[in-house]
Amino acid sequence: MIVGSGISPAKPVVTTDGGNDSDAQAFIDRGITDPTEQGAINTLVVDLKGYSLWAKCHQILPFVFNDATKNSWDLSSNQDATFSGGMTHSGRYITGNGTNAYVNTNINDNTTTSLNSVGVSYYCGSSGTRTMYHGADNGVTSTFMNNPRNTTGNHRFWVHDAGPSFQGSNASTQGFYTFTREDSSDKKMYKGGSLFDTISATSVSKLDLDLYFMAYNNAGSPSLYDNRDYNCYVLHEGLDATESSNLDSAFSTFRTTLGL
Repeated sequence: MIVGSGISPAKPVVTTDGGNDSDAQAFIDRGITDPTEQGAINTLVVDLKGYSLWAKCHQILPFVFNDATKNSWDLSSNQDATFSGGMTHSGRYITGNGTNAYVNTNINDNTTTSLNSVGVSYYCGSSGTRTMYHGADNGVTSTFMNNPRNTTGNHRFWVHDAGPSFQGSNASTQGFYTFTREDSSDKKMYKGGSLFDTISATSVSKLDLDLYFMAYNNAGSPSLYDNRDYNCYVLHEGLDATESSNLDSAFSTFRTTLGL
């Protein structure tokens, strides 16, 4: 396991010229009425833009509204998600039931992402182990899946490759994760904005499948459901160490603003 630390520049100053950022306001106008939530959304968007990350994001799902409809909305205004099964929306988290609840991002990997510049990030609020995966697998050559901590206390992940998935120790599921690929030769995992592992694995192909969250798309059907808590999901381009650290910082401020 390779352990490192991303170094972030100073956090950008939030300035809105007397009003909200226009992209934040577009999201707020869909029905976010709570002033604290409005402020948190605006700060998140401004921070992401200040870190030059906004344009790198394909989908941003803040699961913090205790409301299924609002939690399905994509902050980046590209593609809303769909919830299936017995998903709980409370405490500013979504929680799966481990049997049939999952999120369909409604984003097809093949048409949206880049083979060698892609990644996914999310915040997990619980620490339990689980045999499950997020993402998709075509069952033949390529996989885009991850599990921050399985039943043996290890993490596993693929990013447009067929392996190796690797199994490295992870003491707790709780934290902000980024699984990313920046080139054709290796993939990386960050936790809390710091490099956790680099794994040599040649990219193979993208998947003509929708990407799922809290289960994986097993060649068209959901499989291995999660039962942990999550309060954000981001599908993005490949991120380097500084960008991964900055993404963690932006969502850390977001959670703090909401009292998490």
